[in-house]
Amino acid sequence: MADKPKRFPATRRVHEDGSTCTHKITSNGKPAEGQDCPGPTGYVFTCPPDGCADAYEVKAGTRAYVDERRRYHLRSSHF
Repeated sequence: MADKPKRFPATRRVHEDGSTCTHKITSNGKPAEGQDCPGPTGYVFTCPPDGCADAYEVKAGTRAYVDERRRYHLRSSHF
């Protein structure tokens, strides 16, 4: 049986304190009605040290930038 391909961590939406935001968010970026959430403040990608030569983390306010840096890191460090 073939090994499953290695999965890398995804970009996470985070609160100001760094905790992952799993709440429903409206199209304007605010928490959905009835959600007890302070609202997301940015995005984070963390590559754990067991998957990299060095631990790697990027934080930014926009998902597009974090996803771009994630793809670059994975291409240059893992393949």
